[in-house]
Amino acid sequence: MVTLLIEEPSVEPVETTAPRPVHWPSVEERHSARLETTAPPPSVEPVETTAPTARFDAIYRQVHPEVLRFIARRLIPPDFALAEEIAHDTFTKAWLRRESLPSDISEVRAWLFTVARNALLNSNERGHRKRELGVRISDEAFGFIPAPTDEISSATIRLDLASAWIHLSPGEQEVIALAYWENLTSAEAGKVLNITDKAYRKRLHQARTHLKRLLEA
Repeated sequence: MVTLLIEEPSVEPVETTAPRPVHWPSVEERHSARLETTAPPPSVEPVETTAPTARFDAIYRQVHPEVLRFIARRLIPPDFALAEEIAHDTFTKAWLRRESLPSDISEVRAWLFTVARNALLNSNERGHRKRELGVRISDEAFGFIPAPTDEISSATIRLDLASAWIHLSPGEQEVIALAYWENLTSAEAGKVLNITDKAYRKRLHQARTHLKRLLEA
């Protein structure tokens, strides 16, 4: 029997370091690490996400009744279901841009009225966009006329105004309503009508002059 002697190749010794002990994180540690990597800083993110929402809620509670009345007065004949639908669509648009709504509540009101008015202009049954909106007279209309006197009763004033109102053009009705019923400034009303505040003041003066002539006739 022949025995073969095979020498193993020499191997340079390699310096090695002792392996570091493996630390397996506990359930609590893994949970804590996951929160640290995924949760937003509590002082930043919650403010950004909740503040616009809270403000929208406050705007909705305050302005929704006004927007609904604004729409209802301009639906001739009256259609409260449609008024609610348009109001819903108006505030849906406000919700989508809640983070960029104006800071001034008066500007928000004017913007909401503008959105609602545009929806009303586009709601023509024949599919044609209207250019003006007539406004139905309501109890609020009597706040800008003279108080009753001994010679003129409240009923007479109401009848006279109601009779004169229907002889105003839709555009005249609207500029008066924006000033006296919606309580908008000339600048805000101008934005609703997409005209300058100067042009709005001119239209309002002409409409009031016409109404005065009708009341005095």
